[in-house]
Amino acid sequence: MSLTLAFVMDPLERVVPSTDTSFAFMLEAFGRGHRVIHVNPSDVHLREGRVFVAGRDVEVFDRASEHFRIRKEVHLDASECDAIFIRTDPPFDQAYLTVTWLLSFAERRGTRII
Repeated sequence: MSLTLAFVMDPLERVVPSTDTSFAFMLEAFGRGHRVIHVNPSDVHLREGRVFVAGRDVEVFDRASEHFRIRKEVHLDASECDAIFIRTDPPFDQAYLTVTWLLSFAERRGTRII
């Protein structure tokens, strides 16, 4: 069974594939045939009591350069995701708190937030 997994994290363009744990999670998920969605923290929104994520459906590759390819831009209701991983780098600031607060609404509606 294929899952849709969203990763709320820093831009993929800044990821160092050999050391980034979030990217390792993405690689493993993609390697197992799951749909991988990259979401910037600023692209998590609340509208009419529902949480939405705007992101990119990506393929990821275990190599130093050109480690991802965008398949398409997506806009999903959080309930369409089997799980959403929040994996932003520090700082623990207002933006981080806002994203976790928004995702708590999705969690209350049954989306697994990790």
